[in-house]
Amino acid sequence: MKKIFSMIVLCLTLGMTTMMAQNKNEGHRDRNETPEQRINKQAMRMVDALSLDDKTGERFITTYKNFKNDIFEVMKKYPRPERTPKAEGEKSRKTDAEIEKEIKDQFAMSREILDVRERYYNEFRKFLNPRQIKKMYGMEREGMKKLGRPHGPFKAGKPNQRGKQWQGRPGWYNQRPHRPAQNQTNTPTNGQK
Repeated sequence: MKKIFSMIVLCLTLGMTTMMAQNKNEGHRDRNETPEQRINKQAMRMVDALSLDDKTGERFITTYKNFKNDIFEVMKKYPRPERTPKAEGEKSRKTDAEIEKEIKDQFAMSREILDVRERYYNEFRKFLNPRQIKKMYGMEREGMKKLGRPHGPFKAGKPNQRGKQWQGRPGWYNQRPHRPAQNQTNTPTNGQK
């Protein structure tokens, strides 16, 4: 009886290990997708979420792909600024003129992206209602948030191996300083003295 029970436990353990390994490999496939595949996947999810019919869905997908490609083209025109030095003691290797150029480039890029978004809003408005467009922008924003989340055992809002949840930076950074209660003066209320 003990042998049978041991064999069942061993089989279940091996099966769970295999399933977990497969899930990890699926995540790596997503990272190896091309931007076009990612955009197509995102557009398909939006079509489902917006409950579009086939004709409108096809029109949405082509318009959405063009929209995302135009935004990427604008972003390619402007070089990404280098990260600033992390340590206070390190001096920046950039001159003031270079820093000012980066800032002005950021403004120009933001303006161009806004122009693209406004142009495509008018395109989307031809076959979507404002509520659907708002939902599309919300889904796009959620996708961007996912890209910014930390990776590894401390994923936002999900427990790690020890059951703790990630809530920003670990350690004493998250602890709020103790604030003593403010002194309350005995001021009369309702005209009482």
